[in-house]
Amino acid sequence: MSYWHQPVLDAPIYVGLAPVAQWIEYLPSKQGVAGSNPAGRAMEKDYYCDEIISGNTPVKKIKETKNVLSFYHTAPSYELHLVIVPKRHIADLSELSDTKLLGEIFEVIRATIETLQIETYRLITNSGDYQDSKHLHFHLVSGKKLVNK
Repeated sequence: MSYWHQPVLDAPIYVGLAPVAQWIEYLPSKQGVAGSNPAGRAMEKDYYCDEIISGNTPVKKIKETKNVLSFYHTAPSYELHLVIVPKRHIADLSELSDTKLLGEIFEVIRATIETLQIETYRLITNSGDYQDSKHLHFHLVSGKKLVNK
């Protein structure tokens, strides 16, 4: 069975501008807001991930461990667009020195692929100017790119 015909959870998927309205005003300047993550460390330029991790913005979760969360992107650019994020604030991959956490991230990625029975995909992470949310995250995408994205 293909991934888009297989329900995973009963939670609503937030697509389009509904959840974006909460944080879109912060994107043009990319200033974000100061928040806190589960470790209590201030997070700058990371309003989107902070809102998801804190539970303030509901998402359709796929896999979750103590340290990592995978969920459906709130504004997908592909037929299947997932995000995998560590719960502890790490700005980008170059700042991740915890090999145990890196292994856990990739185990959640593997489990997500297995749960949704995804056969072909791309796994993407960005840094610097390519990174809209200044919190390490991976995009797992499959299928056709959506129009106007």
